[in-house]
Amino acid sequence: MYGFCAEREDFRLFKLLRMKSLIKEKRSYVRQELPLKELPWSSGWSAPSDTTPVVLHYSAEGRHLAEDYFDYSELQPDRNGGYTVTVYYPEDHWLYGFLLGFGTAAEVLEPEHIRLRLGEIAARVAATYQGSAGGNA
Repeated sequence: MYGFCAEREDFRLFKLLRMKSLIKEKRSYVRQELPLKELPWSSGWSAPSDTTPVVLHYSAEGRHLAEDYFDYSELQPDRNGGYTVTVYYPEDHWLYGFLLGFGTAAEVLEPEHIRLRLGEIAARVAATYQGSAGGNA
């Protein structure tokens, strides 16, 4: 939910899942209309200077994921029923989680340093689940 934060005196993005023990108050607020171009997700983070081009390949089994996440005009079909797509995202923890969320349905072709980083993260995750259950619980 995007709203005004009285504590910070600025607009912020609030995650609804983090809201616990809500209290209904008698105070009310007048909704302020904001032009779409002023919303934080409309610019800034996606500026070319803040993003990294990432080339992804989706297997035929994962093509539905590519179609869910990207505009069809961005998808380049391959001979095996899959797609290749180039996307531009900020390189941060969100990007790594987003890419790992596709499992083996998608593969990062470029850039090489992101491929390597994903391999390192995946190896650490695999190591966590090998051996006896609840090793660190």
